[in-house]
Amino acid sequence: RINERCSSRGSIFITSIGYNIINEKGFKFGTIVTYKFGRDEDGSSTISVEGDDTNDLRAPSHVVGSFEVGAYLESKYKLLTGKFEVRQGLGGHEGLIGEASLSYNGFTQVAAQRLIYSIGPKITYTSGAYNESYFSVNAAQSAASGLSRYNADDYAVSYGLGGNLIIPHTETISTIIFASYKRLGDTISDSSLVRER
Repeated sequence: RINERCSSRGSIFITSIGYNIINEKGFKFGTIVTYKFGRDEDGSSTISVEGDDTNDLRAPSHVVGSFEVGAYLESKYKLLTGKFEVRQGLGGHEGLIGEASLSYNGFTQVAAQRLIYSIGPKITYTSGAYNESYFSVNAAQSAASGLSRYNADDYAVSYGLGGNLIIPHTETISTIIFASYKRLGDTISDSSLVRER
């Protein structure tokens, strides 16, 4: 499987490739390798569709790209799909990321148009090593940026709701609309980079 995901500035794009070791009777288990593109102080990125560059990241350290390796579980029961994924960063952030989600998948008809939809909650865990790379502000960075010092070396949990809508046009062409809402955990939301920028 190959996935592409888009999140807020700083997370940029995540592209992942996974291999199903087990794939039967609505249950999947496999390994996954992800590359998380880094973060530049001037807000630029290797690939970005988020508009102009920003100075919001000025002075906090540049974060190099990271490979993330891990495993995933996925289970389907009728119209529900539960997923759990855990990945360890190698290189840029050296942190641990865990994600769990539950989605309700269904079909509906509007006029003559068939629609496929999915919606559900998602929770994300990040370790102190991940948070420190992206959200800590040390003494030198504080002096250079004017941001207050902050140590983000504790674990964090964020949670939210996401969904997508697929509108098939032909057998090979569809329009996909997706949206999500996420609340940051205290370790991240209390960072001076978040509060003051």
